[in-house]
Amino acid sequence: MAYVHRNPPLTDGEAAKLAAACRSLREKRVIWTLLDTGLPVNELASLRKQQMNVQSRCLYVGAVGELRAIPMTPRIAPLLDNWFSKNESFGLSARSVQRVIRDVASRSGIEGRVTAERLRRTFGFVTARSGMSPFELQRLLGHKHLASTAAYYERALGDAAPDWSEDI
Repeated sequence: MAYVHRNPPLTDGEAAKLAAACRSLREKRVIWTLLDTGLPVNELASLRKQQMNVQSRCLYVGAVGELRAIPMTPRIAPLLDNWFSKNESFGLSARSVQRVIRDVASRSGIEGRVTAERLRRTFGFVTARSGMSPFELQRLLGHKHLASTAAYYERALGDAAPDWSEDI
């Protein structure tokens, strides 16, 4: 039986409402980056200038020896490039990131609780639905086991989802 999240991913419409509710570059930097990368809040808050490669349009996150290259979308690349051209760090604590999410979510009118984890689930669901390989999504999200990535495909593909009974 598939795992059902208490806070399911945002619908496409809800994600668009949340993105549109951003009033400042700071809010866009937080909300858009979370929606477009699936980063956990702690990795976003600890992001440093040297983890960004403008030429390859990637963010490099994770533990030493287990770095993940996270592509930057055309929407967030200029925001982050502009920010990191003047700053060494992301400039917000994990707690401050959560406050930004709460403030933007309250303005957006989205039903239910909007959290960083829900934005990560939204990224995973949208990416699974787009046809990305489960192994690539597993790598992007930093999951150790393929079964951890299964919920995104089960929700996105329903009965067409692969059999997740064993990690490959």
